[in-house]
Amino acid sequence: MENGQKEILRLCFQEGKGHWAYDDCGHLPPAEIQYRFRNAKYIPSRDPSWRSCGIHGFALMFDGNSTRIAYPPEALLLGGSALTLSAWIAPRSFPCGDPEAAEGDLKGITAVLGQVDPQAPRGILLGYEAFGRPCFQIGTGTARHTLRPESARLVSGQWNHLAGVWDEARAVMDLYVNGNPAGALTLPRGTRLAPAAGHALLIGQNEGGKVISAGMMDMFCGLMGEIRIESAALSPADIAARASLPGPIGDRGRLSAFFSTLGASLTLDLYVDHSLTEGFFNGEKALSLRSYAPVGPRGIRFEGGSAVRIRRLRLWRMRPIWD
Repeated sequence: MENGQKEILRLCFQEGKGHWAYDDCGHLPPAEIQYRFRNAKYIPSRDPSWRSCGIHGFALMFDGNSTRIAYPPEALLLGGSALTLSAWIAPRSFPCGDPEAAEGDLKGITAVLGQVDPQAPRGILLGYEAFGRPCFQIGTGTARHTLRPESARLVSGQWNHLAGVWDEARAVMDLYVNGNPAGALTLPRGTRLAPAAGHALLIGQNEGGKVISAGMMDMFCGLMGEIRIESAALSPADIAARASLPGPIGDRGRLSAFFSTLGASLTLDLYVDHSLTEGFFNGEKALSLRSYAPVGPRGIRFEGGSAVRIRRLRLWRMRPIWD
């Protein structure tokens, strides 16, 4: 495969600072990195966070609440008979599932990258679901087809290579994790991908995700080291070669606060990270968190979209963690 002829987009996040991402293929103009605190109200404004532990030197931190990159549909519309979407990602945490999500729905899928129509089954999406289960979805105009392998899982806190391949000639969707085939879904012959015309290509956000008062759910939380889109169905050998790269993350930039609430026996383990949203309600600080999962009979772990109002809280212990 001649990459120069097939590559549509390649982001290597080598900028290391600022709020612009540059296409290393040179096909698309620079894209603005949208981030809540670039125009902060209660704290000094700042650019999104970068880390020096990326695939190509640097990596961009996505806060799971506001960080995203968007390419308008007039700049890029994904379609055609063959596509490969791939990414180097280091998720900071995983959702625990959306009970309201239905089969073939967009809700509950944490997006890495994709271009979808929330109102109609059109477009393509690569991401993961509850507890790190990878998934790959295409819309044909009449239905959404989702490949979600039962056994494959991503790992939080370290680099994962995720790739989805659509091949119209074979009518097959393939999903790879760290260069290894994770699953395949065979569709009826003649199935075609329906482009999501009029909708942006989004990196780090699922346009069809659930919206709550605190913001948009199903947004990616963690580090991204590379994004690639190619108008070809890469072979297993091609995917394996792309996935033969780095080791675990050294700097996660995360704090853990252990505390207990007054007047209750429930102990909470709160991970404080960049996904916290500033805001005050009636003089009380409100935090925006992304998801929660039980960690024991008396514990709940909150990790970065649902709104939590803290009225009375006694801090018990705080220490940095690097797990």
